[in-house]
Amino acid sequence: ANLDIPPPARSSMQRRSNVVGSAIKKLNDQDMTEKVNMLKVVNRKRSNPEHSINIAMDGRYNSSTIASRKKAGQNASQSIGIACETMTEKQYIIRDEKNLFRR
Repeated sequence: ANLDIPPPARSSMQRRSNVVGSAIKKLNDQDMTEKVNMLKVVNRKRSNPEHSINIAMDGRYNSSTIASRKKAGQNASQSIGIACETMTEKQYIIRDEKNLFRR
């Protein structure tokens, strides 16, 4: 405001956000693939099957309460799970969207 610069239009900001978002997703997918391939190398060195991996997993629900009063089970409509490999000291967070560990 002090520089007298007009604010950008919302449509322009949305287009830029879409470009940046897709670039970040591409970079993240590439990084996850590299980590999974690194774990396959670790398995080969240890004479373990390539497709197996030791993980620790944690989940979170989109609800502030554990149980529902109206229905049985978890009181949430969505959940997310995070998998952390336990084969190396780094303990990277990984995902297997491309089924790299399937035969």
